[in-house]
Amino acid sequence: MLPGYKVPAGIGMTIGYGSLCLCGFIGRFFPSPATSTVAVVLLVITFPATIWGCWRWAQGLGHQGAVGLLGLFFPLGTAILLLLPDQYPDRHTDDD
Repeated sequence: MLPGYKVPAGIGMTIGYGSLCLCGFIGRFFPSPATSTVAVVLLVITFPATIWGCWRWAQGLGHQGAVGLLGLFFPLGTAILLLLPDQYPDRHTDDD
């Protein structure tokens, strides 16, 4: 992965999928109309971060950014996105 894409992709995907888990927790353990509304609002607010993170991940691997939209089909699309080959295997960060 190209160095300039790793951190933004990680941040976006963490925010997006972390909020998905948080909303599932809220819906499961605090079932009321008010908390359901909070969960939906949280998902709507963090949805762009998910798209951005997946888009940057695909770009960092050398694919078209639109390939990152596969990440929206969680969990299968995200698994496909994470298994994409790196088009730049010789240019990577030191912590890979």
